[in-house]
Amino acid sequence: MITHYLLTISKPQERALIRVLLMAIEMDPGGKLGAEDPRNMTKLVENLAHEFSGRKARSIRQVAGLLSEGMSMVDALEQTPGALDPSAVLALRLASETGTVRETLASLLRQDDSRDRAELDGSTVQRFDFSRGVDGRLFQIGFGFVVTWLIVSFLMLFIIPTFEKMFDEFEIALPTSMLWLIAISRYDALIFWSLILFLVSLFVIQRRLKGKSFWRRGKRRSLSEQTAHLLALFAMIVRQGRPLAAGIGTLAQYHPTPQLRARLSAASTAIARGTEPWQSLQEQKFLTHQEASGLVLAETPASADGSTNGTDQADRWDVPEHARRTQAWLLMHLATRHRDRRQHRNAWLLQTLSLVGLISLTAVVMFTAIAVFSSVYRLVEVLA
Repeated sequence: MITHYLLTISKPQERALIRVLLMAIEMDPGGKLGAEDPRNMTKLVENLAHEFSGRKARSIRQVAGLLSEGMSMVDALEQTPGALDPSAVLALRLASETGTVRETLASLLRQDDSRDRAELDGSTVQRFDFSRGVDGRLFQIGFGFVVTWLIVSFLMLFIIPTFEKMFDEFEIALPTSMLWLIAISRYDALIFWSLILFLVSLFVIQRRLKGKSFWRRGKRRSLSEQTAHLLALFAMIVRQGRPLAAGIGTLAQYHPTPQLRARLSAASTAIARGTEPWQSLQEQKFLTHQEASGLVLAETPASADGSTNGTDQADRWDVPEHARRTQAWLLMHLATRHRDRRQHRNAWLLQTLSLVGLISLTAVVMFTAIAVFSSVYRLVEVLA
């Protein structure tokens, strides 16, 4: 089974849980082992909880408790939000309806290769990771402003008053640049609090760019990124040969985000009224017109004269294998584009912020240097 890298699991706790669940299914395919059998899924998950501490252990222990009450594996994971990534839980929900849970668990553990690419049926799509450089860039900007403020404050407190006394003793007029610098120094308290506000703003920007929430722990995905995960799930549905309408109905019922769940429900309702599945996804802004047309074209057989047959195959099991592979590849590619579109925009904003910060620091340092050196030059010129 080919799974988009957006659906693969990277957190150690989640990977360990998936490995345990996969091992339990392989040892007990029919679920016939007794509750006290050490190979029982509940026992294995309980033992895994002892390997972690804090919130991670509590979430795994909750999954074990729900399993012991007779709840299915997928239901237990859905009832424990912190146990597994929401997109992975949705993938398992879809797999539970097609009998491919074991294969899906194995595919969720698939790691990208050393070149950081996602393999798509022999082709590759470049994976872009933006979050790695956010902390370093913003730290450089904040550190640069703090150091500049300390240096300028030292000049204001110890050097410039000495210059003022020397110029007064020799009855020499201060240069205009130094007078401006002295006038600005009168607002030192305002400058200090402005610096604090700027550093807080950098922290807020860092949280926003990395998709982290202020009100709860963990990462908060944007709607754009969640849409990318949905496209990857659509690719999984198509690749398995399952009717797309049924998959959309399942996602509309179980998706954790209310906005996307409402749009999926509207798409499912439109399909029930006779709308083409790809067209319904286009109407709900999951796909553009060009993307939906390309997916329809990929599954429509061509006639001898090169025209396409208008029969609806979007919700049938007999879509040819090569057509399903093509559609799955297109959906995976679109998922990557949706995810990277926001990442590239954030990267552009970060580069712009870095450039503006560098120009601002350069202007402050240059102005201070001109004020100090012009004063020294004026003093030496008069005393020479």
